Amino acid sequence: MAKEKKAKGSMPNKNVHLRLSFLHQAASYLAHNAGGPAELRGNEETDANSRSVKRPRPHTAQTRHLLSHMKGVSRKSVIRLQKDVKRTVCKGCDQLLDDQSSTRTVENKSKGGAKPWASVLVVKCNTCGTAKRFPT
Repeated sequence: MAKEKKAKGSMPNKNVHLRLSFLHQAASYLAHNAGGPAELRGNEETDANSRSVKRPRPHTAQTRHLLSHMKGVSRKSVIRLQKDVKRTVCKGCDQLLDDQSSTRTVENKSKGGAKPWASVLVVKCNTCGTAKRFPT
């Protein structure tokens, strides 16, 4: 009555990893593709006085909910998110940091940029203003 040995290629908590992957993919799909042809025209509409009015992106609340759920599942199951997944989620508001909802700049605050290894990529969320810094 000994323990059964696991298969060589098996992964512990595979179902949790699949769930995390699905939540991230669903959030990015809703942020980019959902909405149909009307959303392809841009984020600006004209009102009755023919002024352009910027309308909010579709499905932002659902995207935020999915990403906060993803972070909660990873915390509860004590599984670290992958680096590239973590870098696409805002810590302040759980918004997906893509080209439309964030600003990316490269800073080098060393004496006039004299040290090229001190460059830092700064990703700033346009929704809440939180900035994340990553070494380049």
